[in-house]
Amino acid sequence: QLVASGNNISDKEKVQQILNGLGHDYHAFITALEVLPVLPSFNELQGKLLQHEMNMKRVIEMTDQGNSQNVLAMNVKFGESH
Repeated sequence: QLVASGNNISDKEKVQQILNGLGHDYHAFITALEVLPVLPSFNELQGKLLQHEMNMKRVIEMTDQGNSQNVLAMNVKFGESH
């Protein structure tokens, strides 16, 4: 839309806008990128974001699975004591 109006957006500006728009869940991700000598390109950032989202999903799934196993273990233990 901005490009159509004659305003070119640099790769760096796109990257910075995306980083500024990410939520609290991405705080560590943003910090890790900001300490790099050079921010990644827009295309590199897309790949890094997809990888980060897959990692977050895997952690959530592992946590959910762990919580389910803990509940099951507590139920078994509780059942054995009564």
